[in-house]
Amino acid sequence: MVTAAAALSKDVSLIFFADLVILLVAALACGAVAGKIGLPKMVGEIAAGVLLGPTVFGRVFPETKDALFPSAGAGSEIISGLCLLAVVLLVGVAGMHVDVDKLKQRLAGIATISVLGLAVPLSGGIAVGYMVPEPLRPAAVDRTVFALFLGTAVAVSAIPVIARILMDLGLASHEIAQVILAAAIVDDVAGWLLLSVVTGMASDSGTGGVAVLKMAVAATVAVAALTVLTRPALRNRLACWCSRWSAPTSTTVTVATIIVCATAGQLLGFEPVIGAFVAGILVIAATPTGSRVHKPLHAMAVAFFGPIFFATIGLQLDLGRLLSGPVLALTATICVVAVLSKFLGAGMGARISGFSWPESVAVGAGLNTRGVIQIVIAMVGVRCGVFSPEVFTALVVTTIATTAIAGPVLKRTLTPRRQLPAAISKPPQEPALNR
Repeated sequence: MVTAAAALSKDVSLIFFADLVILLVAALACGAVAGKIGLPKMVGEIAAGVLLGPTVFGRVFPETKDALFPSAGAGSEIISGLCLLAVVLLVGVAGMHVDVDKLKQRLAGIATISVLGLAVPLSGGIAVGYMVPEPLRPAAVDRTVFALFLGTAVAVSAIPVIARILMDLGLASHEIAQVILAAAIVDDVAGWLLLSVVTGMASDSGTGGVAVLKMAVAATVAVAALTVLTRPALRNRLACWCSRWSAPTSTTVTVATIIVCATAGQLLGFEPVIGAFVAGILVIAATPTGSRVHKPLHAMAVAFFGPIFFATIGLQLDLGRLLSGPVLALTATICVVAVLSKFLGAGMGARISGFSWPESVAVGAGLNTRGVIQIVIAMVGVRCGVFSPEVFTALVVTTIATTAIAGPVLKRTLTPRRQLPAAISKPPQEPALNR
């Protein structure tokens, strides 16, 4: 066993391709099992990484695990780079689901649900962040920055996962489902804005002035670009120009745009995913290229990059940490606060908007679904040195738990269709990204 492990470690290319095959096969198999028992595939793909990581495989065959999935060295850096590319493209495709025109039309109607659904869990997460003891929080990190980061991670909802659950349950055309998706769009955008601010604060060693200034500049540029690119005259010219491109050319240009914007975001001091999300919005809002390339990009993201990303997340988890009393208590606290605060905030917003109690509970359950967004925020927190491995583990467990409970609650609480409140107009375009 040790001899085979030593042989593997000498050949980086062999390790890389072996990792790729193992991660893909395991992620697809576990994702299929998760789908059959009514869970999102994302949960199964993370479970595949957990099985291959230090939690299971690393405890049974530690030498082979270290050789196949090294924590340092060239092989590890290649996998990390692939994981970064995967999340950038996943988030870019998620940004392409944001319909700016429809969002403007519904903003007033869903304001109560989205604001309360974001503000209450944000406050709860911040409160928990201030109570986390120093052994679980890096000593060099400002407590306020840590609390804001944790609050942001707790507050977000995941549009792609919500959409997949609703489609799997056959509820995507339900009026309440449309409200959930519309509110999730606002929460999603607000979550990325919050992430950009707190990452700026973390890089500025806890001082938020530079972060806010950067955020203001970046937001101004993004809004200006969106305003200019969506003007009818320019949009028609872009449509004429892009119509001459072949599908492969359009796909290449779109991917390049996402990567360029991700790079620009990092140069501005933000995480690459911020730029990728904005790029997705700009591409779909400004040109027909977005709709033309959505299918191939969606297939690439879901069939290859998605399983690799989520399995790699699971690979970094050591659920053995949960055997520690403080870590288990932290995980339970974050889970309870995340679930109850989102139910309370979003459900209260729905009730104020005129929905029945069962429908309000359904709204709370739908917006309770975390997914790629919370995992990305957790990863960013680790990269910035704000989150410890224990906090990262707690957040990923929270993601899995909230995603797992959403489907049964939605199925049980959604009532027959009824007329929507007048404040909420047409349904949002249903996202197709299925994770």
